[in-house]
Amino acid sequence: MNSLPFIWAGLRRKTGLSILILALLVIAFAVVGAVEGLTSAVNHAIASARPDRLYVSSKINPRVPLPIAQGDWLKRLAGVRRFAPRYQFAAAYQRPQQAVAICATDIDALFAIYPEHAVDPSQLRAMHRHRDGAIVGRGVMRHYGWTIGQRITLQSPLTRQDGTGNWSLEIVGIWSGASDDVEDDSLMIFTNYDYINGSLPIGPARDTMQFAVLQIAAAARAEAIERTIDSHYANSSHGTLTQSEHQIEQFLVAPFADIDTVGHRIVGATLFVLLFATSALMMKSIRERTPELEILKAGGHSATHVLLLILVESLVLCVVGAAIGLFVGTRLLLLARSQVALVTVPHGIDWIGFAYATVLAFAAAGMAAWRGRKVPI
Repeated sequence: MNSLPFIWAGLRRKTGLSILILALLVIAFAVVGAVEGLTSAVNHAIASARPDRLYVSSKINPRVPLPIAQGDWLKRLAGVRRFAPRYQFAAAYQRPQQAVAICATDIDALFAIYPEHAVDPSQLRAMHRHRDGAIVGRGVMRHYGWTIGQRITLQSPLTRQDGTGNWSLEIVGIWSGASDDVEDDSLMIFTNYDYINGSLPIGPARDTMQFAVLQIAAAARAEAIERTIDSHYANSSHGTLTQSEHQIEQFLVAPFADIDTVGHRIVGATLFVLLFATSALMMKSIRERTPELEILKAGGHSATHVLLLILVESLVLCVVGAAIGLFVGTRLLLLARSQVALVTVPHGIDWIGFAYATVLAFAAAGMAAWRGRKVPI
């Protein structure tokens, strides 16, 4: 006999009660999804940090530029394999609200330093043929519908020699992260340092870089190289602060140092409270439906079938509530990414949530289902 009408009838019998249970589940799983996302982001940031990447910036203020000439000495420093300057500035496409970021750099060195960022080698070679070429992030390409070979003009407060802030670039390539969780990073547009620097008027902005990225041969020598660089420029008017990527990530996640423990406690407490609330509501529903269950058993339904009907009813509520709640939680995470770059939507969060929902459904409805099974004819 088809059991779906009985399950549907059970869910609709007390619509208000079903909606109440569903609302509790949605709120709880929205919290679970958000907390798991934050925890995963922090753990991912720490695990993916590369101790063999060093960042050299101004000791006074990270926003104070350094002379590009410092790169000549940094390249020759023992233990340094690659050097890439980064001159970054804000721009907009057509409207001020459509913001993008431009990074002028040594394209070959930069993508060698960041092997996790994928780009076609032929597109890297094309950057040598196009002085004003650009390698655009996957997210920007998709958002604006750009194509390779298209010429775009971006507006920026940074003025050119002609007195305008119009920067014309020809798209020759696309770059993307090694996984789908770097959509924010892919909003960066990379172009040749020589093109941007050569287009700037003579002044304080020319021949400078915001910071430099170094790749060293041995991560174990990171601290020694950091001390060598900073001591070399200690008496210079352009003093430096050199830090490994691992150090920077640890500093960024320091406020969230205990988030893994706290996050699991929050998830555990949320599910524990939800278990009791859902179990109490299911017991209430079964007590009110005792005569109906007696009729089902009198009509030929076995005690096991009645038990399964109650369990499946609970499972449907929990899975639907988890799906809606996780959707809300991931939307909240995506909104938070504009404020906290570390935040990501963890892979497999849906399966984790549905696993929680399944366990919760059987745990919450277990006693109620057993009570329904014992109902006499």
